[in-house]
Amino acid sequence: MDTSKNEELPHPASTKRSRIAEVLDSALDAVITIDSKGVVVDWNEQATVMFGWSREEVRGLSLADTIIPAELAPRHTAGLARFQKTGYGPVIGKRVRLDAQDRDMNRFPVELSITPIRFDDDAAGFTGFIRDLRVEHERQEKLELSDQRLQMILDGASEGFWDIHLDSSRSALSSRCSTMLGYESGTLENGPPPDSMYIHPDDRSLVRQHWDDLLHQVAPLYDLVYRMRAEDGEWRHVHDLGEVIERDEAGNPIRMTGTRKDVTQELRLEESLMASQRMKCMGMVAGGFAHDLNNLLASIGGHAAIVSEVEGLPQRAKDSCSIIQLAVTRAKLLTENMLALGRSEDLRFGEVDPMTTIESTLALVRPRFRDEVQVTLESSIESTDLVFVDPSHFQGVLVNLLLNAQDAIEGPGSISISLEKRVHEEQSWVRICVADSGTGISLEQQSHIFKPFYTTKRPGEGIGIGLAVVQLFARSVGGSISVDSSSDHGSVFVLELPLNRGKNDQADADPASAEQPSLQVLLVEDHDLLRPMLTETMEGMGYTVISCTGITEALEHPQVKAGEFDLMVVDVNLCDGDGVEFAGRLEAIHQRTCPTVFVTGNPKSLIDHTLSPWQRALHKPFGLVDLNREIESLIKAFPPGG
Repeated sequence: MDTSKNEELPHPASTKRSRIAEVLDSALDAVITIDSKGVVVDWNEQATVMFGWSREEVRGLSLADTIIPAELAPRHTAGLARFQKTGYGPVIGKRVRLDAQDRDMNRFPVELSITPIRFDDDAAGFTGFIRDLRVEHERQEKLELSDQRLQMILDGASEGFWDIHLDSSRSALSSRCSTMLGYESGTLENGPPPDSMYIHPDDRSLVRQHWDDLLHQVAPLYDLVYRMRAEDGEWRHVHDLGEVIERDEAGNPIRMTGTRKDVTQELRLEESLMASQRMKCMGMVAGGFAHDLNNLLASIGGHAAIVSEVEGLPQRAKDSCSIIQLAVTRAKLLTENMLALGRSEDLRFGEVDPMTTIESTLALVRPRFRDEVQVTLESSIESTDLVFVDPSHFQGVLVNLLLNAQDAIEGPGSISISLEKRVHEEQSWVRICVADSGTGISLEQQSHIFKPFYTTKRPGEGIGIGLAVVQLFARSVGGSISVDSSSDHGSVFVLELPLNRGKNDQADADPASAEQPSLQVLLVEDHDLLRPMLTETMEGMGYTVISCTGITEALEHPQVKAGEFDLMVVDVNLCDGDGVEFAGRLEAIHQRTCPTVFVTGNPKSLIDHTLSPWQRALHKPFGLVDLNREIESLIKAFPPGG
């Protein structure tokens, strides 16, 4: 056999290196081998794909001149030198993340793991395994962006959410659960709702009970409104709604999720709506009986006033008459308060002297004050400083404030009333302060005292509508009411009203000095107790009174037919028709206007009527002074025959 032609067999070592190269070329990571000087010795296919140089192009080039960014090259060179000298390298055998660059100088993140090796000549070298992190980074950035967007949606929503894991520490509350209470994100602890330290002490047991009912399948949902302390110290109402979404093999709950919403404002609006409905109902009820009740009160008060003027009447009897008149006033005030809360009609505004009104009001309620309570009145305003208000409503407000001040004092004390003028933003105001030396009002109570039906008095002493009426009045005239109170110094209620600069009409003439003309007054009133009292009162004023029980009788009266009357006092709600329509009918018959005072026990009866300048409205029960003032005002403005 001729063996000279036998082919040479490959060297075993060469075969091994070839197989290793095949393995490295199939790797998913880039594999790069350098010698001790940092020169590339080997470079697999993935390195070509990742960095752009082929194996042939990169062999013999320094690694620092290829894939290492310029600012990192000095550290690379220093590391090689240190390892050759000490055999130590800080990144040897570790995974590190850093930036690399490709052939086009594009930088991107990589993960690097370095292993030292020995070549055939026993020289040291290194093999690096490099993983491209661009896809991972892009995925991470997308996840972070999604998280950010989700967080923005959650933060922008009104509701927070909670995810409670009972068997691990993975429970979480969204940031909205904290921020809705004014805290920074993450302030509230990640735990079951009953474990929160921010729950109102009075609600904690209720929250625990509802949570346990959910855990023990007594209730299908955890649905509860309770209070939590906000960052500003306020107790806010939150609504939790959740359910069990995961159970273990035994059926026991291990994970619950739910939402939380701040419903404080919703509850306030609901409470306000309910209060408004209550006020409307009360106004309707009050309007239903106000007419008859005020007729009776007017009769009682009028007769008491007549009796008090009898000469030689014992002082004790005069005091009793004063007490009767005050009781009538308080009964009238209660009715007016209820009507005011439910009234929908416009008030009858006019220029009013606040000092004169306070003096008359004080005289009216002074008999109600105990002897041990001292009352003082000071004023720095002028007689020409007038307010544009409804006179009856204004007096009712003052009575409310004065009687509240009296009720706040236990034992000896004092009530101080002061009026002063102030200017703010080119608007003049009158400030009316009613100060008492009583027990004071707590801060908690101060935030509620102007709400309808809220009272600090003992049961049976008040229903909590007086101060609500005061606030309603103040707002209706563009003013304000406030309170400053402490347990040591009592309370000060401050009523501020805009001023209208009026004229002092008293300078022209003194009505008291002029002789009262003898005028014919037509009285049309169907109430059998009230009509004689009004007749006697007006005759005592010097007028001649034509008294009629209704429209039919008035139209048949000879003097009425002849037009022999100068002024009318007419009840609005007559048994045989409408008093306002009757007055208009008489004016049409006689082809002239006639000054008229309409009296009514129900202010709502005038809603459908617009009064003329020569017409006035007087609400029952009214004082005799009120009636006289209205009549004199009409005579002065529209004199007979003028």
